Amino acid sequence: MSAQSTIAHPNDVLLNGGRDDRALPPVDHYCGTETRIAKALALQKASAPHSRPTFDVTADCEDGALAGAEAEQADLVGAAIASDANQFNRVGVRVHPPDSEFFQDDVERILRKSADRVAYITLPKIDTAEQCNQAIEEIDRLTVRHVTNREGLIPVHVLIESPLALRDVDALDHPRRPLEAEHLLEARQPLLRIDQKHLRLHVLLEVAALVERLEQADLVAQPAGPL
Repeated sequence: MSAQSTIAHPNDVLLNGGRDDRALPPVDHYCGTETRIAKALALQKASAPHSRPTFDVTADCEDGALAGAEAEQADLVGAAIASDANQFNRVGVRVHPPDSEFFQDDVERILRKSADRVAYITLPKIDTAEQCNQAIEEIDRLTVRHVTNREGLIPVHVLIESPLALRDVDALDHPRRPLEAEHLLEARQPLLRIDQKHLRLHVLLEVAALVERLEQADLVAQPAGPL
């Protein structure tokens, strides 16, 4: 599967005034503080037609955590996901990058508090398919250890945030990734959200366009690190 083949035409993904029967909301809203998480959950409830939310809420353990308070932030997020305010079970969490010393602790704390209700786990700062697969395997291992009342594995969202990661998109063929993908084009944010049931790739369109222009100008040979 090439990077170009994953981009669907807007006519194929945008609705023409009808109801969308897909289960996945097309937008996810990030929030990190206790106040903003509570506000996001209230807004999610208020804006839910037919008792189905119009957006996901992603509680943030990465940028949302104060230095030195990473454990407290993970506990706060886990408690919010497990709370009655999470009425639709469409709240996920962005953890620290896989190479961070806080990654495993984030995942374990979230699973201990809300393993049966967390909608997905978002992996930031992914640079290679190998790094992605190792992180997913660790999440699955911890899920088996901590989760008893959940059917299936926890979906994982992968943030593609650098030219290096963009070049490895085709290699993201973890066994959890199905053969067919459903493509959803974000209407409110400049990024492409590709739902693959258990693996969702978020590709910043600006990065993709910039890399393409640089390649055409023969200015990109060995991309290294984020822009």
